[in-house]
Amino acid sequence: MIACSNFGFDVSDHKAVDPTYGTSEDVRRLVDAIHEKGMRVLFDFIPNHTSDKNDWFIKSVNREDPYTDFYIWRDPKGFDAQNQPIPPNNWLSIFNGPAWRWNEKRRQFYYTLFTAAQPDLNYRNPKVRSAMEDVIQYWLDFGVDGFRVDFPAGIFEDEQLRDNPWVSPESVNSTNYHAQIHTYQYSLDEVAGLAQEWRSLLDRNKQKDGKTR
Repeated sequence: MIACSNFGFDVSDHKAVDPTYGTSEDVRRLVDAIHEKGMRVLFDFIPNHTSDKNDWFIKSVNREDPYTDFYIWRDPKGFDAQNQPIPPNNWLSIFNGPAWRWNEKRRQFYYTLFTAAQPDLNYRNPKVRSAMEDVIQYWLDFGVDGFRVDFPAGIFEDEQLRDNPWVSPESVNSTNYHAQIHTYQYSLDEVAGLAQEWRSLLDRNKQKDGKTR
């Protein structure tokens, strides 16, 4: 129900309700009615990325603090014979093609595991982690009982941005996502630590009123 497009996967405002679902008051009445029936409400939580229409990303493009490093920005590895920027590494998007998108205004690449309109957040920045905890807390205060976390494996990427290995010599330089072994792109150990942080946040809420989240 968060303001978004692409069926909920492009979040433009983490604390607003998409008009498709009505207003915040409509959703509040729905949550209350569900609770009256003894049931619980879980929200689908998309933490890996935002929409490129999100204010965070717009301010990051403009290098406005504290959003400058909210996303994964990198300089080009170099420039080709046509003076086109070369991506920082060989990572591919789940939807095929390079996972790096050039932003002319900032003159850097930003990383996207999914589409160009879904820039990945930089969870190595503690300000991003704090901002997302604030989003979780906002909806807990609203009355939501918990969250289904979408694709948490993709939240962290290799800090050194090492190239992924190819499946076979024949697949080298393919733009097909399945041509690579995504060793450095997701399922990193840091994901478990972040999950513990979010679990602790929910447990602290239970300590306030005894209600399990």
